[in-house]
Amino acid sequence: MLPPSISLRPVLGIEVLEVDHPCGEIHLTVMNVNQGGAADHAGLRVNDIITRWDHTPITRKADFAAAVRGSNVGAEVVIVAVVVIQVVRRPQHHTGPMTTAVEYFKMTIRGS
Repeated sequence: MLPPSISLRPVLGIEVLEVDHPCGEIHLTVMNVNQGGAADHAGLRVNDIITRWDHTPITRKADFAAAVRGSNVGAEVVIVAVVVIQVVRRPQHHTGPMTTAVEYFKMTIRGS
């Protein structure tokens, strides 16, 4: 048990990056998921695109970081993300059309 003077920093166990999409939008993309972390247990994966933190739209890394920092350790949060569920490969192209879905990931904020 930690002494009362030590507070834990809220964490989800993911790294995100703002990625410029060809359509001109910026997508907050999951770049790393720490094994065993809250996001890993909830099912978030690399390349998922985070769109909401509970009911709040999220497009910027700074907004996401502020949402995490503003959360209490032990609180539950729902992250909404667009996930790629299928990529059709074509011989003449590196990738083809993608099938995506919107998924909801419920997780408990952990502390470090």
